[in-house]
This record gives sequence, structure tokens and C-alpha cells, in this order.
Amino acid sequence: MHRVLLSDLGNVVIFFDRRRVAAGLHALIRAKSVDEIDRLVHKSEEGGTLLEQFETGAIDALRYRQEIERLLDTPIPADDFWRIHTDLFTPNMPVMNLWRTLRSAGVVEKIIAVTDTDPVRLNAGMAPMLESCGLTLDGPVASCYIGRRKPHPAMFEAAIRTAGVPLDQCIFVDDNPAYADAAAKIGIGAVCYRSREANAQEMLLSDLLHLGLSM
Repeated sequence: MHRVLLSDLGNVVIFFDRRRVAAGLHALIRAKSVDEIDRLVHKSEEGGTLLEQFETGAIDALRYRQEIERLLDTPIPADDFWRIHTDLFTPNMPVMNLWRTLRSAGVVEKIIAVTDTDPVRLNAGMAPMLESCGLTLDGPVASCYIGRRKPHPAMFEAAIRTAGVPLDQCIFVDDNPAYADAAAKIGIGAVCYRSREANAQEMLLSDLLHLGLSM
């Protein structure tokens, strides 16, 4: 019996488009093209991209903003910066509705968010969107709090601790096949959500039923 659903957020429950951030910064500073801003903001540095460092707590919010200002060679007002930083999300209502149904019908006891994100996007972007759409999740198990990103075992270990049930009573859903595979290798039933497929919702439901989720 599966009692807990472990759910990724980005491109599962909430779609995101990082180019909206580059477009927002371009509209503000005008000095560089959208493509150039996107490349600079997401370029890899020692220790990973700046966003990856922010998502694991290696740098804090102030340092992240300062480093982006350095890369773009221009100061950016903090309020504008964080507004743009969180303006990349769109709710995936079919999955939100399915998760809400699973919980309200008692099919699962908990739905725990397991996500790679930074504290600003989590608390000022994702959380308000979930609330406005009427979806309540447990957790979250977020990389910015754990200090690691998926598929590091620490993320799955934290998710199982939060679930409070044996791992074979959990199902994990993620849009990244490598992350789903990592969960499956340690004994968690895993589903890869193929968000770009036209019948993604039907495939997701079929995969959940195939794993034995009782509807």
C-alpha cells in the first residue's frame, strides 16, 4: 500500500520558464539581449552555476543578487530583482487537481514536495501559487534546506524521514528520468512525468496505477 506521494514541483506541479527571468532583466536594464542575459545568469562557475549554489545554500540571497549584478555589470534594485526572479511559474492545473483528488479521497495520507529550488522562489513564488490554487503540500524537502540537489541520497533520505513511513510505501514523481531512476534504485516506486507529451496526464495516471496506487 502506498501511503505517501513524494512530488517534484518544477515542471510537475508548476511549470517554469527561465527565459522569462532573462526577458524581465532585459526589460529592466536594456544593456544586453535576452539570450546574452540568459547565458550569463546560467553559466557554470566553480561550484556549479550561481543558481545551483543558491539552491543548495552555498551562497545566500544577497550574494546571489550581487553576483548577478556583477555578471550583468549593472546594479539592480532588490525589489525589481526578486520580482523578476520569481516571475517564471505557471500552475499545471491537471496535476494539481489530481494531487488534490488523491489527498481528499484518502488515496494518500501525505503529498510531500521534494524539489531543487532556492528559498526565495520557494517561499515567494511557489508557495503562494500553490496556496492560490488550493493545493496543500507537506514538507517541503527542498535543496536549499538540505544542502544537496537531487539525485543526491540526502534528498531522498530527508523525504523518507518527512514521510514517516517505509520507503516502499512511497511513490516519487519527477520530470527528470535520472531522478526517478535514482529513487527506484533505493526502493521507492518512481514515475517519470513526461510533461512535454500531449497525453502527459493520462500517462501519469497510468504509471501511478501500474505501481499499485489504489484509485
